[in-house]
Amino acid sequence: MSKTATAAGFLAFFLIGAVQAFYGPAQFALRERFAIDASTVSFIVSAHFLGSMTGILCVAPLERMLGWRKALLLGSSLLITGCLGVAFAPIWGLALFSAVILGLGFGTMDLSFNTIFSSGFGDKSTAMTNILNSLFGFGAIAGPFLVSAFPNDSRTPFLIVAAATLALIPLAAGIRASSLEQAKTKLVFNTLFGLFVLMFFVYVGVEVSAATLEPRHLKEGLGYPEDAAARWNALYWGGLTASRILVAPIALRYKPPTIVIGSSILALVGLALTHIPSFAPYGYIIAGLGFGPIFPTGFVWLTQVIPSSVAAASLVVAAANLGAVLIPPLSSSITDNPMSIPSVVTILGGLLLLLAVLLAQQSQKVNS
Repeated sequence: MSKTATAAGFLAFFLIGAVQAFYGPAQFALRERFAIDASTVSFIVSAHFLGSMTGILCVAPLERMLGWRKALLLGSSLLITGCLGVAFAPIWGLALFSAVILGLGFGTMDLSFNTIFSSGFGDKSTAMTNILNSLFGFGAIAGPFLVSAFPNDSRTPFLIVAAATLALIPLAAGIRASSLEQAKTKLVFNTLFGLFVLMFFVYVGVEVSAATLEPRHLKEGLGYPEDAAARWNALYWGGLTASRILVAPIALRYKPPTIVIGSSILALVGLALTHIPSFAPYGYIIAGLGFGPIFPTGFVWLTQVIPSSVAAASLVVAAANLGAVLIPPLSSSITDNPMSIPSVVTILGGLLLLLAVLLAQQSQKVNS
């Protein structure tokens, strides 16, 4: 891994983390700007992840046709275009379309850098992939604070990210293609691969649902001021980020299945604690601590038990994004009463733990 590729990955993940974290605290300004209700505004998250899923599925053919460098340049350009579109859209339909474009860039960079990092550092790949994703978390911490710094303004945060993404272009342009060679192997569809798909689908769905529903739970259910709800939301992402940093040395000693299952248990405990009104904000932070290592460690686990290929990674991460397309609006639609939010996210957390355990059992059977 070259220093340029590493720096590009860190900056890209900081920016896409900030963008994903905008949607929860920015929902109130978007509702006012476009005169829409809480259920309708949740579709911008689905639009974003629909674009992201499409971008992820396009990474493999893009890498074959253009190479990693040009694919990453295209992803950066799409991210800028989408952010500008959301900022300046005069009607809700165009804002949703722009979120799809933004998601295309998001997905391209998400899969590309996760694939590169998961196999680019040898025995340190698990630790480095967690550190890469911790940059996503740092961006996700900054995102809600940035939104809270511009109250009732759904434009400025997206404009700031668009401007910052300009710095990513020269880094991506300077990447040496030879440093990003990836193994190409045939993808085999089996029970093990199917469980990876399901686990990532549920994981991203519950992580995004918790992130986007927390501000509503705290503000409309428990009476927290809007700016306080945004700050607590930032701390949720802070927990997610901190755990990815803390797990880096642990990943040198423990295998990915152990880390994923332990993290899922911690996340479930945190989500269960959100049922206690006085402890709810802290429950979300604990859930964030649990969620943090699951995606990067699970991604490395995938590359270890299923021979690494861009096609396999594309389908698994696309499934993860499909979870973010389908699960958050479904969760929002069945939580007309904000006080029902803890029950919904806790059920999803329990399903995630079940899938992690089943995946570990199936993985052990295959290895034996």
